[in-house]
Amino acid sequence: AIEELIQLEESSKTSMSGHLYHHDDIVETKIQEVLDNIQDKRYCIERMTEKLEEERDEVRRQLEEQHRVLNQLTIDNDRENRELNQLKMKLEQVQREIRS
Repeated sequence: AIEELIQLEESSKTSMSGHLYHHDDIVETKIQEVLDNIQDKRYCIERMTEKLEEERDEVRRQLEEQHRVLNQLTIDNDRENRELNQLKMKLEQVQREIRS
């Protein structure tokens, strides 16, 4: 009977250690899945970052072009306003001469 208990205990230890090995394999597999998932997300984040940087650069180029156009329009508008003011002054002068 004692021998049977010892054998039962031994077989129990063997099956328990087998269970622990199986558990370790499951844990390692899960850890690897999590690491793979993290790597996939890192890759996606890097791609998204690259796309966002490209979009930012394009928006920056467009904004610079819009500023350039706006500056030119402002210069043109100022020049036209000066010309208009000169014409108004000439018109007022001619109107005064006609009245006199």
